Amino acid sequence: MKALSCFFFQIMTVLTVVMNVILSTLGYVACRSLIIEYIPIFIQRKMYGNDQCKKSDDPVPEPMGVICAAVYLIVMFLFIPFPFAEWIGSEATFPYSKFLAFLSGLISICMAILLGFADDVLDLRWRHKLVFPTLSSLPILMVYYVSG
Repeated sequence: MKALSCFFFQIMTVLTVVMNVILSTLGYVACRSLIIEYIPIFIQRKMYGNDQCKKSDDPVPEPMGVICAAVYLIVMFLFIPFPFAEWIGSEATFPYSKFLAFLSGLISICMAILLGFADDVLDLRWRHKLVFPTLSSLPILMVYYVSG
């Protein structure tokens, strides 16, 4: 029985790595195509800056990080079931603390993305930006405090 359990664990580990590679590749393709599609839209909406280190005055869209971050979050949300698939059906041994740490990390990343986009759109001053990392880290700090 122990050999079967070890074999199942190895299969789930390989499946997790394979799904990680597949989802990452799909995320790369989606990110690349969305960036190419949204560059003219951001320039049309006057959401761009100029690269001061180059001689050309070509506009550089500023909120491109939001596209990459949104694709990253979608990939991570799709990836959630795979690392925890081996514990499906066994409620007593499910690693709730790891699951909560994973989810709190995603929530913190969501908050950082939202605040970064707000900075791009609203052009906030530096003293207002000092509060952003504190707000973004609150979910992780709360889970760390609760789980010990």
